[in-house]
Formats: sequence, C-alpha cells, structure tokens
Amino acid sequence: VEGPVTLKVFDESGDVIDLFCYIENTTVGNLLKKYNLSPIRPDNTIPKPNFFSKKYGKKPDKYYTYYSEDKSKIFGYICRFNLPDGKKDILPYHYDSEVKYFRWKAFPEPRPLYNLHNSNRKICLIVEGEKTADAAQNILGDDWFVTTWSGGCKALNKSDWKALDKFDKIY
Repeated sequence: VEGPVTLKVFDESGDVIDLFCYIENTTVGNLLKKYNLSPIRPDNTIPKPNFFSKKYGKKPDKYYTYYSEDKSKIFGYICRFNLPDGKKDILPYHYDSEVKYFRWKAFPEPRPLYNLHNSNRKICLIVEGEKTADAAQNILGDDWFVTTWSGGCKALNKSDWKALDKFDKIY
C-alpha cells in the first residue's frame, strides 16, 4: 500500500486508540511514547471533535467554544452535562497538540478567557461561568466584552488575564 493509510474503527464508546489504551491500561501519551508513534494527520489539520463522553455515555447537553482573539484558532471547549438528579458536571475538552488527540482535560496554562474574540469591545464584565457570560452578553449588547475563565473559582490564577489590560473599565 502506498501513501497514508487511515484506520477508522469507531463506535459510540470511542476509537481504536481508546481500545489500545484500555488494553495496555495506560494513557494516550504513554501509549504513543511506548510504541514510538507520532500521529500526524495527512492534511496536518485538527480533526473535528467527537464530544462523546465515556463517563456519561453521551455527548454534552451544551458546549462553549474558547476562541483565539482573532477567532482563527479554537483553544477548546467547556462541556456541560445535565445529570438526572438535576445537578450538572462541567468538563473541559481540548485538542492536545502533543499527542494530536482530543482529551477530556483542562486547557494548558495559561488558560484563555472565554469570548476572547469579542475583546475589542469598549467595556468589560467578568462573570463566573460560560452560561452566565452568554446570557449577560445577550442582555448588554455589542458594546460589552463579557468573559469568564475556565475551571471555576479555584482556577482564577491559571488564566491569561493580559487581554484585559486594554480596558479602562472592568466590572
């Protein structure tokens, strides 16, 4: 066989890499290192995210996209799972460029702010949570940059707040 070969063995529970990780009882990164693999896509692009969570057996009920300031890059997603007991679970999901694979793992530090692509607005409002940020953005309109950080209150110091340096008013 000449040229790149793509093996697609996917189902609802994951893909062939997940299967090998399960068999070897290891992580994707360790699996790649063990077999000296470097998974590079033939077209060198980031694959479309699957969003399927084995933990919950489904895709998230809602997800929030973290973009770069010029919207040319997606840093990752914050995924919301509504649980049967009325509670929620929020999980980060991002493309790990080291292993070339989407992972249910926190964004690398320093973490980007949410709605960064709207940071050219006049006034800044910081809220907790992407759902709240979207709601506030809809109410306040296009003059406002409404943002939040990923990871909750205990992760405030893990975000990159430099994008806010240009604002005279931050609420």
